[in-house]
Amino acid sequence: MSRGTPIVILLVSLVWCVTLGAAKKQGWQYTSWGMSPEQVVRASAGEARLISDQDKPGERILGDVEKVRGHSTSGSLRFDTQFFFDSNNGLSLVILTLQGDPRQNYPILETALLGKYGAPIEDKFSRFDRKRRWVSGNTVELDQVGSPPTVPTLVQLYYWPAPQVPTIHK
Repeated sequence: MSRGTPIVILLVSLVWCVTLGAAKKQGWQYTSWGMSPEQVVRASAGEARLISDQDKPGERILGDVEKVRGHSTSGSLRFDTQFFFDSNNGLSLVILTLQGDPRQNYPILETALLGKYGAPIEDKFSRFDRKRRWVSGNTVELDQVGSPPTVPTLVQLYYWPAPQVPTIHK
């Protein structure tokens, strides 16, 4: 074995470990994309629980199934949380529904998101809602529903994995 062989083995091992760690992408807060429902509940430290037979059945979105529900707090804001899982039983989507008075709490949430992510890459208005989207490791979408959309009655925040930034925004 040559003198450089141990260094090469060390470098290959280091690259392998970094690549393996990057494959498990950070999800929303205490989660990683691909976690099982049980792993999400354990990681939540009591903020989330598995949906039981006594609960209202979990929602379905594009084939993914809600299997975990919970609550979350960020500063003065409170959210109901829903965790969705793909056909491999891996975490694929997190939805947070803002609680309290949306007219009072929405500006706080909006300011926090703009401060954290900057200007959204998409900002779409329709007659009854406004959707804003950011990509920063995850895709983050803020949906406000109201009539007009500038007076929110329902505010939801969506998180899902973002494999790449859309080419129109490079």
